[in-house]
Amino acid sequence: MRRLVDAGVSLIEQPSEGLRYMAEVTAASAVPIVADESCWDIHDAVDVLQARAADCISIYLAKAGGFGGACKVADLAGAAMMACDVNGSIESAIGTAANVHFALARPAVSLPAVITISAPAGTHPCRVAGHYYDDDILTEPMQVRDGAILPLDAPGLGITIDEDKLQAFRCDQ
Repeated sequence: MRRLVDAGVSLIEQPSEGLRYMAEVTAASAVPIVADESCWDIHDAVDVLQARAADCISIYLAKAGGFGGACKVADLAGAAMMACDVNGSIESAIGTAANVHFALARPAVSLPAVITISAPAGTHPCRVAGHYYDDDILTEPMQVRDGAILPLDAPGLGITIDEDKLQAFRCDQ
């Protein structure tokens, strides 16, 4: 971990297993420690806070129980003055849109996120970062500026689904 600090990292995610060890690492670290695998839901977030096992929490919508569960984690972290990020499980467009809306809706989510940037084939705005799929089911690429996905302002989740692609990508055919 010291080599990472010497290399200039700004955060270290889940450097150990178990809250006791995480707390020891967090107490000794020169950079903030992010709880990831150790914090799935509100119950885990309470445990992380009580153990002082991290400086920040990484929130996944799916593992927290959807928007409701993720809001509880973010609000608890915010009350404890703990920053959060939104992490992803390499979702496609619908999951990414949900992550973007959640991140914009919760003040505690103030750290850079690690999520997919969704785009139809041939329109991806990035060559490397955020480019996980060659194609996705939305009709227009998500807009990116300065490394950030811009807010989605269309109705619903802010994206339009290409119904033909949705049908073509189905696994039950």
